[in-house]
Amino acid sequence: MGMPRQTGAGRAARKQAIAGRERRKKHSLTEIINQCATMERLIDALTWAKRKWPGCIVERCHPTTSSRKQQGHLDNDLVLRLRNGRRLRFEVSDVVSSLDGNDKEIKDLVSLGVFESRARPLAMSKSWPKDRLFLVVSEEFHTRLMRTTRHMLKTGKLRYSDVDSERKAHIIEVKRGSKRTP
Repeated sequence: MGMPRQTGAGRAARKQAIAGRERRKKHSLTEIINQCATMERLIDALTWAKRKWPGCIVERCHPTTSSRKQQGHLDNDLVLRLRNGRRLRFEVSDVVSSLDGNDKEIKDLVSLGVFESRARPLAMSKSWPKDRLFLVVSEEFHTRLMRTTRHMLKTGKLRYSDVDSERKAHIIEVKRGSKRTP
């Protein structure tokens, strides 16, 4: 028995389906470079954590997934668990400039549970996360984030502590500031 003969509409639908699959396989060069930069920073963070906490285990690791995360969910780029059960949660940034045009800092802080949402004015979470929180960033983005004149740090509600800058990636711990929210 031979294959049934396709109609013109059937051939067109099949071609469209094949073209759709091929389009989904393509990635822009910028996206690939960003993913490579993210992976390089992830390796730096893992190397640093392994040196600092030799017994830590990787609980979650998916740094190249989308930023559509919900506050309060342990869906960070990297989650490590220490022997005492405490978690270390990391957001790894692909930003390679001193600008933050897509609000990456805020997105990451929402993912870490520091802010309730990205809505302005920014509202601190009702309770500070019990885990240790980290941002892993490029040198350029690090320079921006560490400026104490920035509104986010001037309010005193949170602070950044530079914990490792020996490699290409800079690891910043996000800490509760001295001023409480009203």
